[in-house]
Amino acid sequence: MEGSSGTRRSIRSNTFRIDYDGIPRRPSRSEVIDFVVDHLHLGANIAAMQHCNSLGRVYIEMQTAEQAREAVYQNGQKHAITVDGKAYAVPLSLEDGTTEVRLLELPSYVTVAEIKAEMASLGEIISVDEELYGEDTKVPGVRTGIRVIKVIPKDGSLRLGPTLTIGGERTPIIYAGQEAY
Repeated sequence: MEGSSGTRRSIRSNTFRIDYDGIPRRPSRSEVIDFVVDHLHLGANIAAMQHCNSLGRVYIEMQTAEQAREAVYQNGQKHAITVDGKAYAVPLSLEDGTTEVRLLELPSYVTVAEIKAEMASLGEIISVDEELYGEDTKVPGVRTGIRVIKVIPKDGSLRLGPTLTIGGERTPIIYAGQEAY
């Protein structure tokens, strides 16, 4: 794919995905546009918006990869869309080949090095971050205890149980595509 500068770039390198899977009725095109512009505040930086109703997804291509990363960082897991009077969480994720694994109850004394060492067998570890309480809470910036790991799976997808043991501590995990247990 040729970029506007004539240089070759990876497909969807500036793109994130809004996933409407699990919502009983797919939002209309105008509902999605309203959500992206009014709630995510991204209108000025959008280069393309591809609706894939059959998959329950919308791909948002931003002008730069940094804008896509920032949109997901600022908005991921923070918004809901109302369909027929009921609010549904709307996950956002980068289309960079990573899978986000959330470690839900790992004690803070377990180090990033221990997490990376334990998870290295799954694939390339891109980042390990700690989730913080948002500005809309009484404790903004305080750690939630949830660790968020971005990994490029070796085999293209992860197959993990409902928990992992890291640094001698067992923690529940969740990730997109996880089988029900």
